[in-house]
Amino acid sequence: MYEYLMDWLNQAIIYKIITAIVSILVIVVVSRFIKTSITRYVESIDIRYSLRKFITFASYILAVLLLTIIFSDRLGNLTVALGVAGAGVAFALQEVIASLPVGLQ
Repeated sequence: MYEYLMDWLNQAIIYKIITAIVSILVIVVVSRFIKTSITRYVESIDIRYSLRKFITFASYILAVLLLTIIFSDRLGNLTVALGVAGAGVAFALQEVIASLPVGLQ
């Protein structure tokens, strides 16, 4: 039984999946910690909202980038994934981009 478990854990895909799960958990914990700290130290509701949105989107970007790196075996796949992730981030940040003052657009 022990040998079967060790053979199963030594497979490359299982190692990648475990690495991905642990990485995502670390990103979630750090993101929540930073959001909690922002709530304590920033008094302005508007700035707090913007910072929390930014941290959420930054954690999504980091998670997607990390998963892409973990599961990508070739650099060509990485560029395609980054392009798709960039499009997703632009779509997700459309509210933030639209709220910029007219002079900055």
